[in-house]
Amino acid sequence: MSAFPLQGLPYVPGIGRGVLRRGPSEARPEAVVLLRQAELQALRGRPAGLVVVDGAPFSHPMIRLLRLGIPTVVITAHQAETLTPGSPITLDGDRGVIDTGRGPSPGGAAAPPGLGPR
Repeated sequence: MSAFPLQGLPYVPGIGRGVLRRGPSEARPEAVVLLRQAELQALRGRPAGLVVVDGAPFSHPMIRLLRLGIPTVVITAHQAETLTPGSPITLDGDRGVIDTGRGPSPGGAAAPPGLGPR
């Protein structure tokens, strides 16, 4: 099991909070949606945030996300296996951080480099 918060690749800036859902059909304002890059074309709603598995940042589907302005973080397939649909999640598209609230409490363990306060 991976440690939380997860460090991914920051892609679209902003904070997204909601319940983790899988697949483009789950794109609702109260959801953070986990999907693969190939599923981006089917995205029709506007979720609170997106977690894209194995996305290629300079591909056309990913560049479209920049225009939409939906906070987005890119992670690996291995990291995606540690996420549980139905759980509350917060993602920070500026820093590439995904937090499920399962990590150390504030004042607990020190944040990895690059994850400290701004």
